Amino acid sequence: MKKLVGAVGVALLLTMTTACSDDKHDEAAAEVTYDNAPEGEVYRDLKGNPVDRSNADNAGVSPAEMNQVTETGERFAIPSLKLSVKLGSVTSFNGVIEPLNYTDAFVVSDYSDGYSNPEDGSVTVVAHALDRGGYAPGNYVFDTATHKSLVEDGQIIAAGPGIFKITEQRTVKKADMPGQASIWNNQPRTLHFITCVPNSDENFVITAERV
Repeated sequence: MKKLVGAVGVALLLTMTTACSDDKHDEAAAEVTYDNAPEGEVYRDLKGNPVDRSNADNAGVSPAEMNQVTETGERFAIPSLKLSVKLGSVTSFNGVIEPLNYTDAFVVSDYSDGYSNPEDGSVTVVAHALDRGGYAPGNYVFDTATHKSLVEDGQIIAAGPGIFKITEQRTVKKADMPGQASIWNNQPRTLHFITCVPNSDENFVITAERV
């Protein structure tokens, strides 16, 4: 039996001060099929390892409550790191952004006005990183053993229809995330890729500009 990969203290991507409205997704809800998570569902990482979610912050939340959709036909890639995964979509739930998925990346719909039209605002993409030998999309960009970045400024990120060049990378205390105006100010032609830092109270944030 494979040892469960720990998600404790790892899964929470960021916490907002207040929940965000998803009113603008009401019409789409009738047109899409949300991800399903049957009782007893075993979540797995990119290596097929089962992930222990017993103490996750949203352990009792369903994918439908977060409007989580994986099969969108889009991809998220950082070619220089050989990262290429499905790009789904999700919304915040009770102030928390935390997809029920450890193999893909997700556009945060309520913080991605610029996804279809870059002049309308920014794009926020999130993904998990894991410890204890686990491997999720976030592990491509951050070394959990050394706590160092694996990306370089100038590298290219492809997020659905958009191509972006990395301009900045930093770690941010999760408690400080709500106050990060540079992330939430909806700057046009800007991408923020956010993942967690396992065994830490930080997030790793990559910022990139559309090219």
